[in-house]
Amino acid sequence: MTRLSALVGTLFFTAALAVPNVTVVPLQTGDCFSWPGHLPSGDRIDMSSYLQLVIDQSDDPAVNGLFATEVAYNWPGGRDTPDGFNFTALAFDLRTSRLFARVAFRCFSGVLYMATTANGTDMPSLSVYKDKRNGFMIESRPELGNGTAGTPWLGYPVEPYQHVDPVTNKTLPGVYLGALNKTTWGFNFNDDGPCGTPFVYEARLQGLPLDPNIDARATYDPWFYGFIKVVTYP
Repeated sequence: MTRLSALVGTLFFTAALAVPNVTVVPLQTGDCFSWPGHLPSGDRIDMSSYLQLVIDQSDDPAVNGLFATEVAYNWPGGRDTPDGFNFTALAFDLRTSRLFARVAFRCFSGVLYMATTANGTDMPSLSVYKDKRNGFMIESRPELGNGTAGTPWLGYPVEPYQHVDPVTNKTLPGVYLGALNKTTWGFNFNDDGPCGTPFVYEARLQGLPLDPNIDARATYDPWFYGFIKVVTYP
């Protein structure tokens, strides 16, 4: 092994250890109290203020703080979706300028929605696709009959979590997105989108169980790992 290759191996090994070792603790579900920006309401409407999703504590520090955006996918049919699977997933935009519009979210009655309308009734909700290898965060759009709206067994609901330092047992700041007590995401660079689609990092939730009813399609090894943090819209 040359000195250069040994150095490169050391750098990659160091980077792989950078994602913090944490204990994942589910927050209260069924209402929006545990989400950032919870709004006390005298008329008993349970909701949050506008929220955003950002990459956090990645083993590639340069991507921390990138915001979520939307990317459309069209997958061929399989056992789980014989007619094909057209869906919109959340990825993370490499463009950091505030001149570009940000995708916003809101919690209504404990469910995280895309904030595309003034109320929670017409907004697509979010879930994690059950494909063990491709746990994208996907939108459910009832008007299109895709995602978890037309086939609710395809996705796990996204949930809020806290992280606890396993050494000190102290709760760490922040609310993180995940499902099934998993909050570590793998990220891949994608520049294959249609004309006008920005370069993005795709996000797939790691550690999902194998679902016998879902085709485990081919995927790529993550370029890096990290968490997805829920923050209030600035």
